[in-house]
Amino acid sequence: MKPSDESAAGRPGPARGLLGRLSASEREELLRQGRLREYEQGEVVLHEGDPSGDVMIIVAGFLKETATAASGTSVLLSIKGPGELLGHLAAIDGNSQHATVLAGTRCRVRVIGAQRFEDFLKNHEKADKALRSYIIEELRTAAQTRIDSAGAPALAKIAHALAELATRHGIETAEGIAIGMPLTQVDLSALTGLSQRAVEVALSVLRQQGMIATRYRQLTVRNLNALREMITSETQQVMKI
Repeated sequence: MKPSDESAAGRPGPARGLLGRLSASEREELLRQGRLREYEQGEVVLHEGDPSGDVMIIVAGFLKETATAASGTSVLLSIKGPGELLGHLAAIDGNSQHATVLAGTRCRVRVIGAQRFEDFLKNHEKADKALRSYIIEELRTAAQTRIDSAGAPALAKIAHALAELATRHGIETAEGIAIGMPLTQVDLSALTGLSQRAVEVALSVLRQQGMIATRYRQLTVRNLNALREMITSETQQVMKI
C-alpha cells in the first residue's frame, strides 16, 4: 500500500456507484475528505473480521470482495470498480468487516475516517439519501443474483455473471464490451459456485456461439443481448424438466 499525492491520476473514473449519484460539487467535496492510497494487484486492502474503521471510495481500478464459507471455500462476493464503496457497512453499524478485499488490478482509493464520513453525510442531506440508494441497490442486486441463479444450469450461471459484470464494469471496445478487471476461471468459479471444469465448459460454449471472446485474463462480451437471451432460454429449459 502506498500513500499518493494529489494529482490528476487521483481523480475518479466513470461516475458510478455512490459517486454517480452525487452532483459534481458533492463528489469533489467528498473526495477531499480522504487521503489517496494506491494498492498493487493482489494486495490485501481489507481483512474479513477486522474491526470497523475507514470508508474507502474507489477512484480507479477494480477490487474483489471475498469471504470464507463454513466449508472453508473462498467465495467471490462481488467485483467493485470506480465510484463504489468499501468498508461502509462496517463503518455504519460498527460491526467487523464482512469480507476480505483484494486489489484485482492496480487501484487507487480515497480513505475517509468513519467519523468524518458520517459528519459529511450529516451536512449533506442529498448525499445521505444517495448513500441509502446505493446500499439498497447493492442489496437488491445480490438478492436478484441469488434468485436468477437458483436452480439454474451452469451455462446460465456463467452467462448471468458475465452479463452482470459487463453491465456494471464494461468498457466499450470495437470488439464488444470488455470487462474491466482481468478474470480467471478460478475467479468465475468462486463467483458462481461452479467447479472450474464447469466454468471451462461454459466459456467454451459461449465462445463457440460468438457471444464472448477471451484472451489471457481478458474477457469481452461480444453480444450482450444474446447472452441475456441465453440465460432465459437455459433457465426455462430446466423449469420444463
